Order: sequence, then C-alpha cells, then structure tokens
Amino acid sequence: MKCPGDDKATTDSSRAGNEDHDDEFEMRWFYVSMGPGFVVGFWAVFGPLIINRSWRRAYFRFLDEIKDRVMVVITVNVARLQKKCKGERRQHGT
Repeated sequence: MKCPGDDKATTDSSRAGNEDHDDEFEMRWFYVSMGPGFVVGFWAVFGPLIINRSWRRAYFRFLDEIKDRVMVVITVNVARLQKKCKGERRQHGT
C-alpha cells in the first residue's frame, strides 16, 4: 500500500545526494582558486612596493606614524588606569 508522501521521499533523497556532490565540487574549486588568489593578491600589494622606491618609503613612513599613534594611545591609557587605581587605593586605605 502506498502513502501519499512516499514518492516525494525518494526524489528528495536523490536530490540531496546530488546537492552534496555539487557542494563538494564547489568546495574543491574554492580551495584550488585560493592559491592563485593569494599569490595575485600578495604581489598586487607588495610588487609595487618592491619596484617603486617612493611608494615604499611613503608606505613605511605611514606604518611608522601609525605605530607611533598606537603607542601614544596605549601609553596615555595605561597612565590613566594607573592614576585611577592609585586614587582608588587612597580612598579605600583611609
């Protein structure tokens, strides 16, 4: 005896197997394309820096300025935190 949903179950399971195969195929190509994509992206950024001296100097000057700004922010925040902790110790100590 056949139930009303029996035909749908067989087609759904065959469709699920086909989707798994498609997903596997897509993932394989995703990983295959990662290598050339990384190489192209790497050389798109670092190639001009190797070739063009003025760009290289500007880039490293920019990185140096960013490093200095981050160090100033860290130093100021650490000093603020230390000052705040000393103030709390004095309040609790008396």
